[in-house]
Formats: sequence, C-alpha cells, structure tokens
Amino acid sequence: MTVSVNKRPVCVVVPGLALEGDVGRAALLAMALENDVKLCFPEYEDNRSADVIVVGSAEAGVPRSPASYVIVNPSLGVLCDSDLNELSRILSVACDGLSPTQTDTVPDCPLGVADLLQTVLSERPRPDHPLLDFLASGPAKVADSIHLPLEMFAIDARHSDREKSLGRVGLAGRARYLIYGAYHWLPRGTWTATIIFSVDREAATQHFRIEWGLVNDFVSHSFCLSGEGKYSISINATLAVAAQIELRFILANSSLGGEMEVFDIILQRSA
Repeated sequence: MTVSVNKRPVCVVVPGLALEGDVGRAALLAMALENDVKLCFPEYEDNRSADVIVVGSAEAGVPRSPASYVIVNPSLGVLCDSDLNELSRILSVACDGLSPTQTDTVPDCPLGVADLLQTVLSERPRPDHPLLDFLASGPAKVADSIHLPLEMFAIDARHSDREKSLGRVGLAGRARYLIYGAYHWLPRGTWTATIIFSVDREAATQHFRIEWGLVNDFVSHSFCLSGEGKYSISINATLAVAAQIELRFILANSSLGGEMEVFDIILQRSA
C-alpha cells in the first residue's frame, strides 16, 4: 500500500462495480458504516469529505492522484481484458502524480480506513496478475522490471502451434504480425521491452521488425539473425505521460517456411 504524504483520500478500485449497480455499492456502504468510514462514489458526489473514493473500472473518470490504491475483484472474481486495460490506466495515471522516493507511511492511514480495506480485500480478493501487482506497488524505479505472461498477447492464430507451446509460430506465408499487444498502460518514463525467442535454420534467414511504444507513435527496429538459435532483442520507448502501449513482433517479408518460438517478454524501467 502506498500512502501519499499529502494524505488525500484512499481510492478503492473495483472492477465491474458499475455493472453491479446499487447492490455492489450497498455492500461497500455497509462495510464502511461498520468501520465509521465515509465513502464517495465520484459519479454521484464530490470527495471533499470522503475517507475513501470508490471507483468502478467501467466508469470514465480518473481519480485525482489518490493517496492509496487497493484493487479488488468483482463478485464473480473474473478479470477480463477490459478490466486489465482500465485498471492499468488508472494506476499508471496515478503513478505519474507520485514520486519514486515516496515510501509507505501506514500511520497516515486512519485505523477505520485500514480496517475497511482489510475487510474489502477479504471479501473481494485482489486479482492475481503480475502487471497490476507491478503498477500497484507505486512508481517504478530505474531497473525495475516485470515478466509479462504470453497470454496477454495476440499470437498469430493461423500459424501457431499451441499444443506444443503457446509462443511457437510457423513463418510460412505473407509478411504479418507474429505477436502483438497487450494494449495495457504504463506510467511516464523510458521503458525497455525485451523479447526472448528462438528460430530454426529456415526462420533465421528471414527479415524481422519490432515496434514498441504508443499504438500510433512507436519506435521501430529491423533486424536479421546470424543463424538458428536463441536470441534476446531489446528496444526502448519514452512516454511523456502515462499511455496505452503496444509491442509488435513482425515478419517483414513473405516466407516459405521456418518456425520461431517466443519464451519471454520483459518490460524494464530504464530512465
């Protein structure tokens, strides 16, 4: 939990709360009442007297640099792509307003609020996802990194061999995206994306390109390989503000055959 030194209200992000409607809000209000905590739902009222701001991922508004973020699941416990995108946006925008030097100051969190958060997290556990854990821990420091699950990315479905490996793709066919995504958000800063992959002898003769950055404003790197084997390719992109990003691994020309396999995708804060 990161608590800002300016002691602004805590923000509880609840994916799908807008879809749950009055039932979901009533449940949270009941928990708050037991702990003598004032809640605010920003789509209905301002937060001047609130202890805790409650935001649903389907709502359009972004909290105003809240002091603390706690991510909790909808009742069904399902974290869908839209939740992941929206939660990464909220957390990334919040990180832009915080300093990496700010540390946990738990005593600044009122006892009633802390008890409420513990109750909410017990009733609605936080989604188990490495990206959200990474962003929720506060602004990333230089050299902080995260391994993104391949399941977050779209992989050339027509030529993939998921029975053998999720990241294995045949190259026969026209030039195309081999793997791309994941359309989540990152805070401002310079971010290095690293793809670790292997190619067989036929695939090693092909031309490839990596694109990384904003969906419509990205850095591009074209390359050829020296032979079959395992490779690690990195590329940097700088975000002036929190933004939605995309990574693309592209077969730059048509191919008669060959096969590649992606093992890992790593993001690192480099500046």
